[in-house]
Amino acid sequence: MPDSTRDEIARLQEEYEKNPEGRLFVHLAEAYRRAGELEKARDVLTQGLERHSDYLSARTVLAQVETELGEVKRALQVWREVIELDPDNELAL
Repeated sequence: MPDSTRDEIARLQEEYEKNPEGRLFVHLAEAYRRAGELEKARDVLTQGLERHSDYLSARTVLAQVETELGEVKRALQVWREVIELDPDNELAL
């Protein structure tokens, strides 16, 4: 993993630890996803969605992570949840 990616993850992790109730978790998860750390991304998203269950961006990133992990049934379920929250979501459609 390039240093810039590690630095970004470290920065986001530090900010997230300072404010775990915020919505920064999506940015941290997306950084993990881009770095190929899909399990970490899923864990961060799952924890964040426990507090922010209706956060569309988090569900969208989770659906992408599940898709990339090859978890087809879980990915389809999350994509459906995205569509329920936003019926016109082009990425989900």
